[in-house]
Amino acid sequence: MLSRIPFIDMNVYKLAHADADEVGVSTYLQEMHLAIDGDKLTVSNNHWCHMWPGTKATRTENKTNFRRHLLKGHTPVSYVLGGDLNTWQGEQIIRNLGKVYDMITGSFINPTYRYNGKLLAPFLNVDYVGVPKAADISITDFVQLDRTPSDHCPLLATIGL
Repeated sequence: MLSRIPFIDMNVYKLAHADADEVGVSTYLQEMHLAIDGDKLTVSNNHWCHMWPGTKATRTENKTNFRRHLLKGHTPVSYVLGGDLNTWQGEQIIRNLGKVYDMITGSFINPTYRYNGKLLAPFLNVDYVGVPKAADISITDFVQLDRTPSDHCPLLATIGL
């Protein structure tokens, strides 16, 4: 996470237990707290478990724990959502987040995920940035960066306060 505004502190939370045989599974949430005009803005970076058939239980735990974390003390007005959610746009949690957050991701023909640099399907958007609809903040600009060496495109968003 990058910010032009100095941050107060940062927390890291484990969102799910990954079994030893789930190679490459990372299930963490980072939160950076920024001081803005006497208020606190939290910017998150999520990485949820990848979508393989054997990871359904871990993915369910990711979604459940993230939802509980949001409900536990973050008002939607003070929370910017972002990261590799490894979740299709049509999944219920993304539709629910879209009711509260203005969400951005890749386009239909330029998705955020490609396998070994190859386009598998024109809708594989699994990386997101979202700002609360109920807040006086907005995404004023965003760029989908080159995915090399990753299989995901980082999203660089400019947040207007």
